[in-house]
Amino acid sequence: MVLDRLQRQLDGTAAVVGPGANLRYLTGFTGERDRALALLLTEEDCIAVTAAGYETQVRQEMGLTSVSTVPTNDPVSIGERIADLLHQRDSHTVFVDEELPMGIGRSIAGDLQWELVDGRDIFDPLRRVKTAAERAALRRSAAVADEVRAATIEIGADVVGLTEAALARRIHAMLVERGGAGPAFPIVVASGPHGAAPLSHRHGNRLIRSGEPVVLDFGTIVDGYASDQTSTVVFDGTPPSEFPAAFAAVEAALDAGVGAVRPGRDAAELDEIVRNELDERGFRDAFTTGTGHGIGLRAHEPPTIGPDADDVLEPGMAITIEPGIYLPERFGVRLETVVIVTDKGGESINDVHREWRLAD
Repeated sequence: MVLDRLQRQLDGTAAVVGPGANLRYLTGFTGERDRALALLLTEEDCIAVTAAGYETQVRQEMGLTSVSTVPTNDPVSIGERIADLLHQRDSHTVFVDEELPMGIGRSIAGDLQWELVDGRDIFDPLRRVKTAAERAALRRSAAVADEVRAATIEIGADVVGLTEAALARRIHAMLVERGGAGPAFPIVVASGPHGAAPLSHRHGNRLIRSGEPVVLDFGTIVDGYASDQTSTVVFDGTPPSEFPAAFAAVEAALDAGVGAVRPGRDAAELDEIVRNELDERGFRDAFTTGTGHGIGLRAHEPPTIGPDADDVLEPGMAITIEPGIYLPERFGVRLETVVIVTDKGGESINDVHREWRLAD
């Protein structure tokens, strides 16, 4: 069991896990992230601390016998209870989950007896390699995102004249209708020059115009696992003259990246392979982001695929490959798929949309 394996690693230290991806991974708890709840772990103990009103759900979903309750849904009270429990144990180093509610963390940090350290050092390595069940969930989530992408493209020329926000709302509704738990991250509908701002623009009140490339980047959550795919289409009219060459370059870079995925490959080397493909077509400087990221219970998680990455690919990892070309004040192009690292290479689990033109 993963929880047992983590506890064996603690060896004289402690960890505090908040409601979120790590807690779900370790215990199966599916409750909302705003719940006043934390899990205290030591080598010997596993104690959930929560408001009395959540005790039944905590016991049922986590399967724990050690549950300590406070009267109200108050993060400060939970933090104080955890501090009391830590006082009873000889643990001077406490790993803190990045999703721990701030009120809980502050209460623990108020006692200078402990050294608080970044919990990613122990949590991230556990979640990098996905089990068969996790990979199956990722495929189900990818299938829903692909269905919605296809349905969005089928709207065709009627998209012209809509605002980006209006189209994003339709995408949101379709994700839910097809079994997703809403968007996995803010939906990107970036038309025309907005497509050239990959890290800052999501969607706004700009009208989508004829002849404009539109970047569509979204995913959903299915059975707790995220999806993330991107297509770039022109819903009507003739795009800028340089757009077809840019699209072809991004498609070639995507294929090069997926084809270069294999166990033992440095993530930085994979990123460079993608950049070199764009360089050969004169677009290297227009690729201003990293090549990809890990995906699982969160849409963005380790490993990182970028120039400064120090990760090495392992069988079972799930990553995105998402090359792009971003020309300020003109347009952007991005294509993206999720790739599972296998013993033999990389398996793309998305049905990548490779045609920017819409069928007549």
